Amino acid sequence: MASGERQYELILFGSTGYTGKLAAEHITKALPTDLKWAIAGRNHKKLSAVVDSLKPLNPDRKVPEIEIAELSPSDLDALAKKTKLLISTVGPYHLYGTPVVEACANNGTHYIDCTGEVPWVYDVINKYHKTAQSTGAIVRSKSPSRQYIVLTSHD
Repeated sequence: MASGERQYELILFGSTGYTGKLAAEHITKALPTDLKWAIAGRNHKKLSAVVDSLKPLNPDRKVPEIEIAELSPSDLDALAKKTKLLISTVGPYHLYGTPVVEACANNGTHYIDCTGEVPWVYDVINKYHKTAQSTGAIVRSKSPSRQYIVLTSHD
């Protein structure tokens, strides 16, 4: 994936939930102010409320764009194609995470989440390692020990 090919540097998927809001606040406060990013989810009204809550946290930062996406393969593929990195806070991951990992692996989009669902992690390793390896996607997931484990990578 060459730089400049994607609309965003990162998309935060699941931004209206508890963990997603905390992640959006951290991005707003801590990452470079020229970061090209978006928040994504199903409900535009709720996403707009998140954007409004972020504005006072860092007045120098451009607010994130809003992307609407359901958990359908077509929506997730479109979302993955727009960004270099997709951060997912949409859980439980064993119910909702697999199609997100699949879209990222298929489209060469880097992926990270915050799950502690170890059986699901092993399932996606077995299912998407070769695909992610062939597209150059790096897929990482948080383990219960608070360390990140690499599910798939380009090497």
